Amino acid sequence: MKLRRYYNGFCLEGEEELFRGVLVESQFRVAGFSFGAQHLWEVLRRWEKGRTPRIEVVQLLSPGYFGRKLNPRWVETNLRGFREKKGEFIRYFLEKGG
Repeated sequence: MKLRRYYNGFCLEGEEELFRGVLVESQFRVAGFSFGAQHLWEVLRRWEKGRTPRIEVVQLLSPGYFGRKLNPRWVETNLRGFREKKGEFIRYFLEKGG
């Protein structure tokens, strides 16, 4: 498994540029925004001890990370909405995200 240096947020692309003034400049830095921060955290948790690549800085940029179990009905409703009306779902998500 290859560790990426940056993990994007949900349905976003290239937003790393927005954090240029915040991200640590280092080849040993990994970062993620929003959903990407959650994904990065899970990737790091799965590495075997002693086998993790060299990392000096982990930056989790997230407006809200919820380390709790989500209601399966809520998740399924949102996934169904995304599948059925992807464009509208993304537009709503981006409007609410600022």
